[in-house]
Amino acid sequence: TGPIVYPAGYVYVYAVLHKVTEGGRDIVKGQYIFGALYVAVLAVLLAIYSKTKKVPLWALSLLVLSRRVHSLFMLRLFNDCFATFFAFLSIL
Repeated sequence: TGPIVYPAGYVYVYAVLHKVTEGGRDIVKGQYIFGALYVAVLAVLLAIYSKTKKVPLWALSLLVLSRRVHSLFMLRLFNDCFATFFAFLSIL
């Protein structure tokens, strides 16, 4: 469709995923990778909120129900989930 016109770090991430999933044939392995990334994003978010000492513990449980985090993985499996993970990790 043409050249990539914005920073394309995700191209390298997906190239690695392509290799790890044997050219995209091992879908289950890819799903496990995205599942692990989903849990990692939630863990980093929990750590960020816990570090602030402003959010009550009961409110942290609501993070698991977050539609924003969930939609990054279930609706938009593009580069958003990787970008969000590294952005949250940099805040931590």
